[in-house]
Amino acid sequence: MKRKIKDPNGHEESLQAIIDYFVDNGMSDFQANILIHTNMPVLDLRNIMDCVRENNWNEAWAAAELYMSGDMW
Repeated sequence: MKRKIKDPNGHEESLQAIIDYFVDNGMSDFQANILIHTNMPVLDLRNIMDCVRENNWNEAWAAAELYMSGDMW
């Protein structure tokens, strides 16, 4: 059974908004920090921080939502 995921309040172009999304859905600040720096080759990207540095917010949010949905592990 999947748990109910709280949707983000829009897709704000802010790293803090992505971290808040993770924390609102049960991650600790430490876990969120580790996740944004973790390489995700399944998504053809290095990590969420790289997307943020490249100003690719759509891909950063897509990775965050895919991870939280439990469809990627």
